[in-house]
Amino acid sequence: MYRDFVKKVKDICTENAGKEFIRYFKEDGAEVKWTYGRFQTEVDQMVMQLKKGMIHKGDRVLLLA
Repeated sequence: MYRDFVKKVKDICTENAGKEFIRYFKEDGAEVKWTYGRFQTEVDQMVMQLKKGMIHKGDRVLLLA
C-alpha cells in the first residue's frame, strides 16, 4: 500500500511537473509558488538528507507541513 501511494504521488508530480502545486505568502509578504516538479524535488532532497543522517531503514518518520 505504501509503495502504491509513493508511486501515485510521483506519477502525479511527473504528469503535472510544470503546473502550480501550491502558492503561499511569507511573513514579509513575498509570494512563493511551487510547481509539482519542485515539490517532488524538495521531497527527494529531504529523503536523501534524512537517509544520510540518523534515520535508518525501518525507522518511522513523520513529516508535517
